[in-house]
Amino acid sequence: MECQDGICPFPFTLAGLLYIEQLTIRMTCVVPQNGKMHGWGPTPAIMDLISTASPNLKQIFLDFTLSFRIRVFPDPDVIWGPFIPLAEKCSSLSITISVCANFKFMIRGGGDKYLLPSSEIFSSLSGCGGLKPYVEKGVFILVPEIE
Repeated sequence: MECQDGICPFPFTLAGLLYIEQLTIRMTCVVPQNGKMHGWGPTPAIMDLISTASPNLKQIFLDFTLSFRIRVFPDPDVIWGPFIPLAEKCSSLSITISVCANFKFMIRGGGDKYLLPSSEIFSSLSGCGGLKPYVEKGVFILVPEIE
């Protein structure tokens, strides 16, 4: 398996799972101290994976934690932008994406951690214009954390 530009292909497919209707993916991503998030998301690998699924796949549930080691909350387009191609792909395949997101902040120079409240996560999503059409169509759905 060869990686290009730091992106490695998924080592498996869904081709053998003919009757799969739902897929859950749990992930943790850490944003470096320099705050550069371009291409942080695993969406290219997820898009490759769902391209191998049967037409029975109708729901993807993404449960992810994004940890920041910076003081200022990044622009919503930077956080949610990597999901736009995935939403486009899922929309064309009649698949909905439910996302449960947790954002954690680590204050530089200290061990303090801060968990962003759900209301602020929902608010940040509304600031991403590129995802708005998919949210309105019900393709991309942000769900609260299940405790």
